[in-house]
Amino acid sequence: MERTFELMILLLLSVSCRLLRTSLQRLWSLYHAHCSTP
Repeated sequence: MERTFELMILLLLSVSCRLLRTSLQRLWSLYHAHCSTP
C-alpha cells in the first residue's frame, strides 16, 4: 500500500514538473514575442 502511494506521488511530481516546464516555455515564448514587437 505504501509502495503504491510513493509511486503515485512520484508520478504526480513528474507530471507537474513537466506541465510547469511546458507552461514556462509557453510564457517565455509569449514574452519574447511581445518584447520583440514594439
